[in-house]
Amino acid sequence: MLGFRIFGRALRNIWEEMLPLGAMSAITFVAITLAPLLVVAVLLVPLPPALLILAVPLALPGPPAWMALHVVANRVANQYAIKWDQYFGAFKANLRSPWLYTFIATLVSVLLIYNVFFYPNAFPDSQWAMWVAGAWLAAGVFWMAIQLFLIPFFIEQETKRWRTALRNAILIAGANPFMTLIVLALTVVLLVASALLAPPLLVVFGPILWVMMGTTAVVDRATVYRKAQEAEADADKTPERIMDKWRNRGPQ
Repeated sequence: MLGFRIFGRALRNIWEEMLPLGAMSAITFVAITLAPLLVVAVLLVPLPPALLILAVPLALPGPPAWMALHVVANRVANQYAIKWDQYFGAFKANLRSPWLYTFIATLVSVLLIYNVFFYPNAFPDSQWAMWVAGAWLAAGVFWMAIQLFLIPFFIEQETKRWRTALRNAILIAGANPFMTLIVLALTVVLLVASALLAPPLLVVFGPILWVMMGTTAVVDRATVYRKAQEAEADADKTPERIMDKWRNRGPQ
C-alpha cells in the first residue's frame, strides 16, 4: 500500500544520510525543547518563577531550526546531497517567517488537547460528554496529520505562502486518508517506542523521523501531480487535440 511504501522510503532516506541528518536532528531537538523543559522544571521543581523569563530567549531558536530541518529533509527526499551550510543557511533565512504559523499551530493544539480532557472531567456522568471528547480527539488527529504535511508543502512550493501550504496539506490528508493514517500511526508508534525503550534515539532521530515522513509523502504526491500535469500538456500537443481545438475555437 502507498502508506507503507512512503514509510519505507522515508526510512531509507534517513539511512542514506544518517550521520548528518542525525546530527542536525539532535541540534533541532535541543533547540525546540529548551524552553518547554525550563517551564516544566519551574513548575515541577522548586525553582524561582522568575526563571520563566528565560523561556523567551530559549524559545527563539526552535522554529527556525525546525524549518531548517525540513529544508534539508526536502533535499534528501528529492535525491540531492546535503551540507551543513544548507542547514544553517535555512536557519538564518527562517528567523522570522515561521513565528505566526508557530503561534497559531500551538494555540490550536492546546485548544484541542484542552477540550479532549475538559468535557469528560466537567461532565463525568454524561454520555454525550464522551462523544464530544471523541469528536475533539478525531479533530486532533486530523490536525496532527495536517501538521505532518504543512511545512513540507511550504518548503516544496515555489511561492512560499502558508495559506496555500495549509490548503494543500488538508487536500493531501483528505484525498489519501489510508496513506495518511498509516504513515501517521507508524511514525507515532516509532516515536513512542523510542521514548520508552531508547530515549537517546528519540533525541537524535525523533525530529528527523517526523519531518522526513511528511516530506517524503509530500514529495511523492507532488511528483505524481507534476507527472500528470506534464502528461496532460503533452496530450494537448498531439495533432488530433490541436485539430479539435482549432475546430472548436468558433468564429474568429
